[in-house]
Amino acid sequence: MNRYSPAVFGQPGKSGVRAAMFCMLIIMSLESTGAPASPDAALRQAILAAEHNRAGTEADLAVLTEAVKNRNPEIQRLAARALGRLERPEIAPLILPLLAAADPLVRRDAATAYGRALTTAQAQAASAGERLRARLAAEQDGEVRAALCEVIGRLPYQDAASVHEAEGALSAAAGSDEAVPARAVSLLGAVRGLESLIRLRGKLSPPVAGTIQRLQELSVSSKEAAIRRLAMTALAASGKLDAASLALRMDDSDAQVRRLAVRGAASLPPADSGADEVIARALQDPTAMVRYDALAAYSRRHRAGNCGTLLAFLKDGSPHVVLEAVDLLAGGCAPDDAAIAALSRMADALPAAAAARGWHQPAHAIVALAKIAPDAARPRLASFAGHPQRQVRVYAARAAATVAEGRLLETLVRDPDGNVRNAALGGLVAIRRHQADAFCLEALAARDYQLVLTAARALAGTPDRAAAVPALLASLARLTAERRDTSRDPRAAILQRLRELGSAANAASLKPYLADFDPRVATLAAESLTTWTGERHVVATHALDPGPVPKYGEVEPLRNATALVTMRPGGSFELRLLGDEAPATVLRFVRLARAGYYNGLTFHRVEPNFVIQGGSPGANEYMGDARYMRDELGRLTHARGTVGISTRGRDTGDAQIFINLVDNPRLDMDYTVFAEVVRGIEVIDGILEGDVIERIEIRTSSRK
Repeated sequence: MNRYSPAVFGQPGKSGVRAAMFCMLIIMSLESTGAPASPDAALRQAILAAEHNRAGTEADLAVLTEAVKNRNPEIQRLAARALGRLERPEIAPLILPLLAAADPLVRRDAATAYGRALTTAQAQAASAGERLRARLAAEQDGEVRAALCEVIGRLPYQDAASVHEAEGALSAAAGSDEAVPARAVSLLGAVRGLESLIRLRGKLSPPVAGTIQRLQELSVSSKEAAIRRLAMTALAASGKLDAASLALRMDDSDAQVRRLAVRGAASLPPADSGADEVIARALQDPTAMVRYDALAAYSRRHRAGNCGTLLAFLKDGSPHVVLEAVDLLAGGCAPDDAAIAALSRMADALPAAAAARGWHQPAHAIVALAKIAPDAARPRLASFAGHPQRQVRVYAARAAATVAEGRLLETLVRDPDGNVRNAALGGLVAIRRHQADAFCLEALAARDYQLVLTAARALAGTPDRAAAVPALLASLARLTAERRDTSRDPRAAILQRLRELGSAANAASLKPYLADFDPRVATLAAESLTTWTGERHVVATHALDPGPVPKYGEVEPLRNATALVTMRPGGSFELRLLGDEAPATVLRFVRLARAGYYNGLTFHRVEPNFVIQGGSPGANEYMGDARYMRDELGRLTHARGTVGISTRGRDTGDAQIFINLVDNPRLDMDYTVFAEVVRGIEVIDGILEGDVIERIEIRTSSRK
């Protein structure tokens, strides 16, 4: 849901009034930003401002609706993109005429924008699909056809007939000859559309035999690795995989295709010996990403087997593969003396001093040991719990929770690091339930948002309402006084708990939040007050303050900018910033990087064969820069090496970044892509949890 109320859209009004408003806003843009007296520059600034404000006023909307009529194709593209990102179905008709524009790039971006506008328009999906299929039949440009196919595949269809019609159009487009360049581009879009359609709507109408056959052909014979991967992903979503075809794909030159093959083998019936042969080949693959998924596949199919195969991978050349083998020893086989001995030796190798590397294997080993041999883990816990490396203490808390070492958790729950405290509190709650409420009440006073959220959730059903309600109200007031957009999650958790535990006697304390700066918080306060008093309460806040408007004059110099990221303990990688596609995001990232915001922060989340995520001052999901970033969703896909902004819902980016380690099409249209790796992908592949961003240097074209 868009966080800006669509109620301000209202009626378009007379064209003369709209045009006057349009001109006035252009003049205001020139005066307020100091932009050069260029009509195009001023108009670009006005479009940027209107999109930034989510067209929250009639004047903002007038800028966009007039700009789509501009003779400059690039202005039309910018306006269409901005209109689509509003995700308001009632605005979609304003974009539709651009699908017939003379410029193919306008048609391409209009198709994407039209689909974005209809993201939540379930009732309109069938008719929109019909219009787009008609355009696809008439369109000759490959890029435009690709965009149309992608949108057709993502519309929120609600009936089997619409899905079937969409599949027919996409399957026909997927019959393109790759030897013709324009058709090759169209083919990629068609397969991407089919992958989305099958993944999102396949249960409404499973793909027909002809579509499956074409996807099988493409997954083996397409010249483009990206098409082979998408075809494989679509086949996996359809459940139409078999061991014989997967074995063929293990000969593919592309490592991602081979990893998708082994993932497919893991889903086949246990009695299928051909799947085991695929997995056996994958375990010997030269590429770590394939071996990593092969270990998980092997574990899934042989949980009752011995640990010998997993033990062999404790000496693998990839640290990620080794850590996966350690984790799987705790649940992927029947533990034996050899496994316990190997994990014990690894845990005993914990370095005494804090260091960037060297702690990962012992930390994972102590958690695995706690699961399969608690008596072997307990005497080792003290050295982990007292370790100077904060991440090691997090793993100590996890292991202590597994073996129910409550006293050790009581020590760790007062650790100076918020993530250690959070893990310890979660462990205490799991083993003691409401006997741990005193620790939850104490945690409500913490600065770490994740810890406050955990505490608020853990107080559900507490018998001590008399202590809980004042503590929750005090925590809510303290966090609110910080006026940080990113406090939404813990404050929402507190309000949800207050709704359960509070009463009408607390109404006076909650009424000020009806005008809270965050409409989500105001809505939750209204719901609690209504529940307590039986009287309807109305919120006074309908939109977050979007903050300062990005300046086009600052965005323009970043068109060809790159970011050099230097890591500690070593290595670097370079990103190309995609300012044309995500100007506000790039500008925010550049400002923070130049201010040193990212210096010394870590990649706290490392999920091999998915993403790495970093840029949090608290090294967790809930601590970031104070103000939310708006999404800039568009046509870019989350391919391996692209960089996105982490969010917890629409328009909730807090400047944390993630890098895709593999193609992740399921993230498309949900997370902004603002950069791509142009050098050093091997450095990124080697990043481990806790690795530090030493610095980020922004380089513009003028410096090259």
